[in-house]
Amino acid sequence: MFTDRHSAHVVELLTRLFLGMALGCGSASNAASSPPTDDVSRVDDVSGRAADVPPVDVVLPVELDSTPICTPSCPVTECGRADGCGSTCTACPRDLSCADCALQLRLAVLTRDAAGLPKTVALTLDYLPPEGVVLPTLADLRLRAVGDVTLLGVDAGPAILDAGKSLVGDPDTGEPFQILDGGVFRTVVLSPDDDTPIGTGRWLTWRFRLGAAFEPPSAPATFALTHDEALFAPPPADLPAGDPAAFTPVVIWPLPG
Repeated sequence: MFTDRHSAHVVELLTRLFLGMALGCGSASNAASSPPTDDVSRVDDVSGRAADVPPVDVVLPVELDSTPICTPSCPVTECGRADGCGSTCTACPRDLSCADCALQLRLAVLTRDAAGLPKTVALTLDYLPPEGVVLPTLADLRLRAVGDVTLLGVDAGPAILDAGKSLVGDPDTGEPFQILDGGVFRTVVLSPDDDTPIGTGRWLTWRFRLGAAFEPPSAPATFALTHDEALFAPPPADLPAGDPAAFTPVVIWPLPG
């Protein structure tokens, strides 16, 4: 049985509880009846005090482009035909970039597999400028290969060797070429202590394998010189690079010989 002291204590606790609930309901009623402001809304933070919250911008859904995506159609047994998307399929076989250019890139088959398909090819670069032009003393040559190909090696030709030049090795691999992004193989020809110009004739030979080591190639491969950076030095010797025909791709198809 509670004493008078205990009863008074219980009454005091109940009174505080009811007063707290009444105050809470009154605050909620006042908040609900107060009109919202233009720039902020009012909420209670963790301490029970009102806090300002910036309005949230409503993001409407973005309308997606419903235009169908065109998928090119290019059978591997045909060349030069329209791809159905406003362009053309892989170029037809071509073994010479330009017969009248100062830089001439030529493709030749070195070996074939048991089925007669080309397996290794050589890309040769000849420099045959007109008389009277300034000959370069160094060259930065870049060959882009598109297809399932592997570079086996690069060899300097007689014109490079006769000028006392050499192929600069990649410091990371020691190979006389550097592999850049986009299937580009860079070869730099120079001699730090020799300003002898590089003469006409055969400059370089690249050797490529088509397809995997023990699998035949399944698609055409294209090769072309690029002019993304300076080609020759000194600058007057770079004039032959202004002919766009010098950068025409050569193309090989995986067809029996």
